[in-house]
Amino acid sequence: MHRLPARAWWDNYYGPRLRRVEEVRETADAAMRAAIRETEAEVAMFRAHAEDYGYSFYVLRAV
Repeated sequence: MHRLPARAWWDNYYGPRLRRVEEVRETADAAMRAAIRETEAEVAMFRAHAEDYGYSFYVLRAV
């Protein structure tokens, strides 16, 4: 198992997502506002618990 470091998520995932949120926030319709709230909740959880929760990737092969 290889766990990606939190920095990788900030640099390559959460950072760009939050920048995009700010770009569309003013013109967001109801569906987009809901997506923005979900994104912000996910980011808040990651901020609060990055040491306890993360993302792991598994590589499997058939035997």
